[in-house]
Amino acid sequence: MVKIARIHARELERGLKVVKVPVYPEMKRMDAGACKGNIPYYSFLAKEATEAVRQYLAERRLRGGFVDGDEPLFASESTNVSAGVSRRTPVMKKSLGAMVKRAARKAGVKRSQDVRPHCLRKAFESALRNAGLDPKDQEFLMGRILPRTQDTYYDKTKVDGLRRKYGQVSFFPERTYSDEDLRKRQVLDTVKLLGYSDDRIKRIEEALAKYEKVDEALDEIKKLGSESHNRSGKGKGENQHSGSTSKAEVRIVRGEQRLVRFLGENWDLVKELTQDRFVLKKNFD
Repeated sequence: MVKIARIHARELERGLKVVKVPVYPEMKRMDAGACKGNIPYYSFLAKEATEAVRQYLAERRLRGGFVDGDEPLFASESTNVSAGVSRRTPVMKKSLGAMVKRAARKAGVKRSQDVRPHCLRKAFESALRNAGLDPKDQEFLMGRILPRTQDTYYDKTKVDGLRRKYGQVSFFPERTYSDEDLRKRQVLDTVKLLGYSDDRIKRIEEALAKYEKVDEALDEIKKLGSESHNRSGKGKGENQHSGSTSKAEVRIVRGEQRLVRFLGENWDLVKELTQDRFVLKKNFD
């Protein structure tokens, strides 16, 4: 495991956005599979990861004071041992696996239970490939080109060049949505919150897909609502479980000031949408 001193003074304290991370033989004391062939090499942390590491270390200082350079960069947070022992114990593989699954679940990844740390390596490889890096650069950054086979990668000029290339890799590509795409997503979010059946939601989704604009699909969506009302004898928003006739109203509001006002009127925040919009719900007996 990387010790803080290995990257802290030279990289983090210099304020670099892309930080060099060394891989060295001493890591084998903690992980027998580390540092293949006992040959040291290096990779980098992207700017997003670098900023996250800086925040993580700042939080550790707030919790435990001074952080020693001999401590592992990512320390155990176990409560079964003293704070002094846990801060000098690297995070275990089992804990790391649990963190990755939890992050995947929060991100809405399907089959998040099957996501493992090795999946991050696959995603990393895809990001390097999509960035258009030279194949040899990709192989090096994946840890497949070691000293004695390509010593030029360990020349300082080469290191700085690779740092610049690494900084151009997009690990978090932004996906842009049109206003109409956002409106369609909001319509679907709302009908789901209202408790519509899966079949009805699917038909509304199909109606939205037919048209470029939401307004063009409204007539068809209204017909679906009328059909459902006539079949069930109940209006939308009514709770149809256990014979209950309680109703719920769902609204989408925009702006934090309106959000605060509605929350003060006993509305519940259900979901935060894009563009500063919020889905709120209020139950009526």
